[in-house]
Order: sequence, then structure tokens, then C-alpha cells
Amino acid sequence: AFEQSIINLYPFIGLNKKILDIGCGWGGMALQIAKDAKAEFPDLDLMVCGDVANTNVWDPNDKKSDLECQKMFEEQVGWAKEAGVDFIVAETITWLGEMKIALKAIKDAGLTAVCNFSIKQNDITRDGYTPGDACKILEDNGADVVGLNCFRGPKMTMKLLPEIRKKVSCHVAALPVPYRTTEKEPGFLNQTDDGCDCI
Repeated sequence: AFEQSIINLYPFIGLNKKILDIGCGWGGMALQIAKDAKAEFPDLDLMVCGDVANTNVWDPNDKKSDLECQKMFEEQVGWAKEAGVDFIVAETITWLGEMKIALKAIKDAGLTAVCNFSIKQNDITRDGYTPGDACKILEDNGADVVGLNCFRGPKMTMKLLPEIRKKVSCHVAALPVPYRTTEKEPGFLNQTDDGCDCI
């Protein structure tokens, strides 16, 4: 299975200042651990995956935020490239506009780009694109793999894949989370438990 041969470095969502505040960073221990694991098990043909995520600063109505996001993604991609990752996943991003900025940073660095959307309510990106249309735009902009990250459960992920597969010719990724998400609550972060009186 594809996922079993990948050592993924989980994304730091948000501002880089948060990374500095907690005393860690992309170029630090996580990358070294992943590279050590790859070296320790050469027969497994492991790949080290860098990861960038939503910035929480991108605003479709503020062009200055494009530049701020670009700088953040370029910095994180640069750290990952310096550390020798095999490819980078851009994920948990809900806006096509922000994903395009991440994709450009990855491709400008000469790395393979996997772009996995987090699709929340109404089965569209936050800027109104269907997953298939958004993924096709990314493929046209150089994405090597497009698809969906682990925000939705299997059923809610699978319902979006036929349109994506029909629209693109590149590889398609689907990483459902092991929750029974529903039409009403398609993402695992939105789950309510009517039988729980503890909150």
C-alpha cells in the first residue's frame, strides 16, 4: 500500500512564529527521525514526505495575503528540500486560491507535489469549486497527484472521487479518516454525539 511506504512529517498549521514559540521547526528533529528511519530500513524503500498546510492567514479578498502565504510556503518548502524530502504534500487546505500558492512554491523548488483538499460542507471548496474542477486546475498548474486529505470518512470521501477521477489524468489520492462521517457532518472534526451528556 502506498501509505505504508511513506514517512509523513505532519504539517504545522498557521504562522511560523508558533513553530518558533514551541522550539521546533521543519529543519529539526522530525526530519532527522524520518531520515534515520529510512536509512535503518533500506529494504522497505521508504520515502520521506514533507508537508505544508493551510496558513490561516490567506484571504481571497486581500491580495497582500497572497504574498504572506507565498513567503510562508516557500520557507517551509525550502526547509523540507534542504532536509532531502522525496516529495511534499499540501493538505488541509480548503481554498483553491491558497492551494495554488502552495503548489507553486513546491513546483518552483523542483519537488513532486501532492495536493489534497479538505472539503468541508456542501461538497465544494470554500471559493466555490467542485473537487473535480479544483483538482483539474491544480493538475493544469503542475500538480503530480491531486485528491482529498483525511478530513472526511470513507463514504463521504468516496462520494467525491468519481468526479475527480473523471476530470484529471494524473494520480488521485484519497485518505479517508476512519470515522463514520455523514452528509450532515461530513468531516470528523464536526461530529456530534446525541448520546453524550458530558459536554
